[in-house]
Amino acid sequence: MLYARALAELGLLPTGTVHRVPVSAWPARWPGQAEANVLTAFDEAAGGVLVLELDEFFAARALPERTALVGAVRELAVLQDDVVLVLSGAPRPLAGFLGSAPGTDLAAVFAGRADFAPYSPEELALLAVRRLTATGLEAGDGAPEALAEHFARTPAARGAFDAHAFADRLADLAVTRVLRAGDVSDLLALLDEEAVDDAREAKVSA
Repeated sequence: MLYARALAELGLLPTGTVHRVPVSAWPARWPGQAEANVLTAFDEAAGGVLVLELDEFFAARALPERTALVGAVRELAVLQDDVVLVLSGAPRPLAGFLGSAPGTDLAAVFAGRADFAPYSPEELALLAVRRLTATGLEAGDGAPEALAEHFARTPAARGAFDAHAFADRLADLAVTRVLRAGDVSDLLALLDEEAVDDAREAKVSA
């Protein structure tokens, strides 16, 4: 994370390390649990940057849990002097997190806010290709274009997390090292079949 490195080079932080935590994974079911998890995260990020990653799953948590987590972050953040705290997420999860504890001005903890435009389908495709390359696969002829077409048909995919998650699913299903346009289309068809099967199972279970 360039931001953390820049702060370290300027002497504003002892290290340029980054500690990422998905907030939705924090349990907060009993008194003191939220505070313990938040404090552990701050301790592990000491001297660097703590990034609290927000996703749609946080909104699905029970209101008392969301309130406890937001309150713990608000209470403990003001006590830290060797950690830079960053909230990262799409606009909807961010708004939900900041509004989860009425009367708690969590936004006041942060010095500023930076809004970034959503990635274009072509940019999401590039992120997915880089992720595939990191897993040992190669995007062959037409694969980036096929991926871009997929993301153009999937408006809900807007960030790097979506691109990486999608690339990981393709990597799990891939049977060749080089993925070409036809291979991507075949894998997309498999994913569509899985989605239909999952929907049928959910309907039967209900």
